[in-house]
Amino acid sequence: EYELIGEHFSLVFCEEMREKLNHKHNQLIEGENTFKGELEVIGKNNKKFFILTNSVRIMGIDNRYKRISFDIDITSKKDAENQIKESEEKLRTTLETMSDLILVIDKKNIFKEVYHSKDDELLLNPDDFIGKKFSLVLPEYLAKITQKAINKLKETYQIQEYEYSAQLNEKQKWFNAKMSMRKDINNQYNGVTLTIRDITSQKEIEKEKELLLHNLAERVKELNCLYQLSKLSDRPNISIDNILQETCNIIPPAWQYPEITCARIYFDKQTFLSEKYQKKKNWDKLIFAKQTATILINNEKRGTIEVLYLKKMPNEDEGPFLKDERTLINILSEQLSSMIERKIIHKFLKEDEEKYRTLFNSTNDAVFMHPVFENQPPSKFVEVNDIACERLGYSREELLQLSPMDIDFNTTKERIMTLTKNLWENKNIIFEVQHLKKDGTPIPVEVNAHLFEYKGQIYTLSIARDITERKRYEKQNEILIQQSKLAAMGEMIGAIAHQWRQPLNELGILFQDFDDAYQFGELTNEYVKDNVAQAMGQLKFMSKTIDDFRNFFKPNKEIEYFNLVEVIKESVNLTLAQLKNNYIHVSVECEPDLNHVQKEDIKSQDL
Repeated sequence: EYELIGEHFSLVFCEEMREKLNHKHNQLIEGENTFKGELEVIGKNNKKFFILTNSVRIMGIDNRYKRISFDIDITSKKDAENQIKESEEKLRTTLETMSDLILVIDKKNIFKEVYHSKDDELLLNPDDFIGKKFSLVLPEYLAKITQKAINKLKETYQIQEYEYSAQLNEKQKWFNAKMSMRKDINNQYNGVTLTIRDITSQKEIEKEKELLLHNLAERVKELNCLYQLSKLSDRPNISIDNILQETCNIIPPAWQYPEITCARIYFDKQTFLSEKYQKKKNWDKLIFAKQTATILINNEKRGTIEVLYLKKMPNEDEGPFLKDERTLINILSEQLSSMIERKIIHKFLKEDEEKYRTLFNSTNDAVFMHPVFENQPPSKFVEVNDIACERLGYSREELLQLSPMDIDFNTTKERIMTLTKNLWENKNIIFEVQHLKKDGTPIPVEVNAHLFEYKGQIYTLSIARDITERKRYEKQNEILIQQSKLAAMGEMIGAIAHQWRQPLNELGILFQDFDDAYQFGELTNEYVKDNVAQAMGQLKFMSKTIDDFRNFFKPNKEIEYFNLVEVIKESVNLTLAQLKNNYIHVSVECEPDLNHVQKEDIKSQDL
């Protein structure tokens, strides 16, 4: 203090403030009574610090005015204020780089703050709504949604989440909004923070997914129809009339609008109708659209299949009918024609051998006949029809020198013996094999084999139908199923992002904590090890999330046993973040004997 006595007071102030202080000092001496303000001061060792000064003018004993100052060191306060400003600037920079739009609304429903990326498309310019009530600037429908969410938030104290759409730059956009409560120092309601995210891309993916699932469901209905029709052929004593009537009953559910669909079949001057419309009067006056296919027996038109819509529906590929429905009705007509042909063949075989000979060579399917002996491989063919010769590329004489084992592609002797055994036991079996043409080309066929006795000898009559088109159709449906799983990847990516959000937030907090620890001198070796361990734990969790979702799409065609309970728990963990976010609790209870289950040609996640 003795070093300052006799020195000019401006000595302890920085250069830039001396002129200002001299001016204030002169004002104080010349007329002003007091002066109060914050000043930057230079210490003895050129160390800068801040003071809060209060100066008053007094009259000295020498009748001259003097200035007395009372100074308080506020350096710590200024440092804290600077740190707060830096933190606020970091927070603002972070919020402005986020992809989400963040709005702050006070308790009077007035927009107070907005944080958004420069690339964000906003419904309104911030200058047009900051400082105004949202009810005055938002569209009426959106203002009502916002007010409803605020009321619910006040009532439940729970985060509110909702979706809405808006027109931006002539495009329809979808947004997800999450509303959380802001509280004052007394823990009372003080407004809300609204986080808004553009989910237009997600909505478009969901729409594509819904379309794929819809198409998949349509294909499943079509396959189910074909399966039910094939089951009819497994009933050996069913009549042709019953086949036609039951076909009318299974057709409507396979079409796009089953509730307004009726099936009608004309065959040999008889009419068959879906049971739903058999007792209704004047129903045929309601027909708006019709899809038809021809029933051919021995290449001769014997009837038609009609699918009727009894209500006007939107146009698709063929009027209101889909392209796949045209394919389906054509396959149905072919299958039905083949089934009727086989029924007619069987009937004529029983009634007249001569009639059988005519039909034997006129059917559209290949027909083979050979003697069969119990527990022995099949013998050579004794009879084949013209279609069999044409399809396989052999002359009649060449084909009669072969046996079923010679034309069955990749069929083992063990399987041949198994089929022969089944035929002896059931008298009639249906199975699929591949016939090998003379040039080496395989043909997928469905074989309907019957055991009968002729002149004291047991024979097998096999009717082989070319199912190449059916197999191609089934392959297309397998591709559609795979495409639907690829669409689910969009949802899985969203689930990964959701799973990562919490660990990323934890990592961000750890990094910020490092900075604070360094600032306050708390960065010890133990502190670093602890935080590094926490960070590595979060990284391992994120890595495991990637592995879990990668395994989700890993095909597994092998037969194996697996732990069903663990698979279910893993599936739950994949979506645990979404479940918790929606306040859903999942518990798994399982009997002990379900711990190991056999799977074949399916994925564990499907289970």
